[in-house]
Amino acid sequence: MQPNQPKKFSLRENVRLRLLKDMLSGLKQSFPNVPNFLMVVDTMTTRIISSCSKMIELLEEGVVAIERLDLVRKPFPNMHAIYFVSPTEESVDNIIKDFDNAKNPQYGNIHLFFTNRVDNHLVEKLSKKKTLIDRVLTFKEINLDFLCPEENIFHFDMPEALPIVFSRQGDPQERQLEERIAYKLATVVPTLFDYDKFQIIYNKNAHNGVAERVARIVEERIERFRELRKSDDDDEPPAPVKIIILDRSFDPLTPILHDYYYRSLVYDLLDVKNDIVEYPSEDNTGKVTMKKAILNESDDLWMKYKYKHIAESMTKISEEFNQFVQNNKTAAIQRGDTSDLDLKTMGEIVKKMPMYKELMAKYTLHMSLIESCLKVFTQRDLKELGEIEQCLATGIDNTGQAVKNPKLIAMIAQRMAHGKMDDKEKLRLMMIASISLDLNEKDRKSLIQSLPDNDKATLNKLFWLGIDPTKVSSSKGKASDKSAQISANAKNKLKNISFDLCRYTPPLEGIAKSVADNKIDKEQFGTINIPKTYDGSIGQRSKITAGSASLRKGASKNTNWNENMDERNQPKFIFFVIGGLSYAEIRVLHEFENSNAYLNVISGSTAIVKPQDFIDGISQMLTQSEYDQLKQKI
Repeated sequence: MQPNQPKKFSLRENVRLRLLKDMLSGLKQSFPNVPNFLMVVDTMTTRIISSCSKMIELLEEGVVAIERLDLVRKPFPNMHAIYFVSPTEESVDNIIKDFDNAKNPQYGNIHLFFTNRVDNHLVEKLSKKKTLIDRVLTFKEINLDFLCPEENIFHFDMPEALPIVFSRQGDPQERQLEERIAYKLATVVPTLFDYDKFQIIYNKNAHNGVAERVARIVEERIERFRELRKSDDDDEPPAPVKIIILDRSFDPLTPILHDYYYRSLVYDLLDVKNDIVEYPSEDNTGKVTMKKAILNESDDLWMKYKYKHIAESMTKISEEFNQFVQNNKTAAIQRGDTSDLDLKTMGEIVKKMPMYKELMAKYTLHMSLIESCLKVFTQRDLKELGEIEQCLATGIDNTGQAVKNPKLIAMIAQRMAHGKMDDKEKLRLMMIASISLDLNEKDRKSLIQSLPDNDKATLNKLFWLGIDPTKVSSSKGKASDKSAQISANAKNKLKNISFDLCRYTPPLEGIAKSVADNKIDKEQFGTINIPKTYDGSIGQRSKITAGSASLRKGASKNTNWNENMDERNQPKFIFFVIGGLSYAEIRVLHEFENSNAYLNVISGSTAIVKPQDFIDGISQMLTQSEYDQLKQKI
């Protein structure tokens, strides 16, 4: 970090602090005579802890071991145990089971920390277990119920939200899921630490008001959190927070499109699971073996290039590698070139060999990943497919000229007949076409004739996201109500980019800009201001140097947000998508934050989705006839 540069907000760091300081350090202060604790976790809390803390940090707070609640464990009847668990029926039942045997309990005294609000019936169930309740010394709802895999990205790992929320409206299962989503989203708020004024923005949807319903529950929870904070004597109010809640119907296109930026393409074309990728590696003898690597923030090259276009990533990583080999003295030894090295220098180089090998492994990894992506790109002829997709999404070709719909339909038909396209790729292209064009019955039937029946059914399920592929149009492939702004953005982008297949801009970028300017379309979006007297503004944006004024004391009187303010005084935007957030959208929000240094941008969703994940979610939706049957039972 440069001198005078403010510390950027990190949601994940705050999660870590809440675990280590609020929960564990607080417990040690309350029970100073207890030297050590055992910690018991469930599946969700295991992932929360592993995403932000290390075992050594837990040891420093007195946690000597972590045990899984769902597994058989050795009893420690004299130890204090911390249960950090989700407020679910399964977890509560497992806790109770630990104390079925009054003479041989699992632990001594216990401290219960739940990730979210505990339903009354679960509290009652716990209270009825006397052998348990007599040992409870702590009972807290810590309100920390989300996964934070990156600094300012969070999700709930709820892929089921897409099919349930959109195709089971009114079903008790759907209402319960909505409430879970809202309660989980609300737990992000205490993790901000400093908050006072909020504006919740939600997209209006005449067919499904899920975004507004979630927003209303979040509002209630925020009011509760603010009530609990009223005793805090702040000398100034922190910067405002805006929570933008969108249901996936606001843009069903972006998650399906091919995105030709490094991370998006790797996760789309290669087999990446839980951020672990398998790649071919060749040793000195020419033998090729498959290795695994984790794509996360510990990899500097990944962090540097994951938001870059694949062509730029390929060029820059190759240049970096060549420069590294050229300038690195360790590389000279590896090549056998030691003519200019004295013994002292060679001794220092040998000590640095492990670091050299680590850097070489990273360069090898990324060059291999890019090569694998390009191999798939060539095999599937994605350049031609990508151009068709970009034409459909923007309405213009790579020269900036409008593409007429008969030509688009001919391009799709030719591609659908392409021998290299499998059924998944055909369905994906037809989804893009159905979202982008208003096809007449003749053209629609002609284009989908090669799809299997189950894929035709999946295509029709776009209906739940506001797209009706079966709608009969009397026109010959009339363009749908494509926003003139999308085409204008694409034309403008063509003037400023030097890479192919990236003239489309996800609508989320435009929404982010309108929120920052406090100019949202009130016909498309609703707002909830907390407190009600708050007007939703975030103040003027000026450039005040860090040394020119007090950033803490003066902020309450002069709300000029700027990039030199500390994180407490910088407005925070939380973008949350119900039904899945794509890697392309994560990228545009990252770019939006970079171009607005006075803001802290947090991206969240029920799940982070790859294109196939999103299509699979749509395939799991009910058909219209299945929904009609469900309605009769409700």
